[in-house]
Amino acid sequence: MLNKTINLLVFSLTLTAVLHFLFLRFDSYYSYSWIDIPVHFLGGVVIASLYFWLASFVPKLSQPTWSRMLAVIMVVGIGWELWEVFVGAADMSKFDYASDTLQDMINDTLGALAVWYWYVNISNKHNSETVCQK
Repeated sequence: MLNKTINLLVFSLTLTAVLHFLFLRFDSYYSYSWIDIPVHFLGGVVIASLYFWLASFVPKLSQPTWSRMLAVIMVVGIGWELWEVFVGAADMSKFDYASDTLQDMINDTLGALAVWYWYVNISNKHNSETVCQK
């Protein structure tokens, strides 16, 4: 199970980093307003995969819960949004800034939900009830 989680983490982190680099390099974030949707989804996948990987080492996380993972996703997502403001990557003067931020948070959560579903129902099929609390 741990190997599958590490593979998912490495793959999603690599894909996210490559896409982010390319989108920055070619100004895609500014040319296409929708382009950050897959990046935020993948960000949720990365953070959720990291959460499950850490759960295998941290006794307090040995039984991951959806609410705990959602809290982690929200903290990281809000931190990312604040970082964008701090470095000037976000235009807060846009009339739809709050809507864009909410959409980013939803996409982060959807990525995490996909990993939760994978972890509970697919990857850990035989003992999902003993590993995760729904």
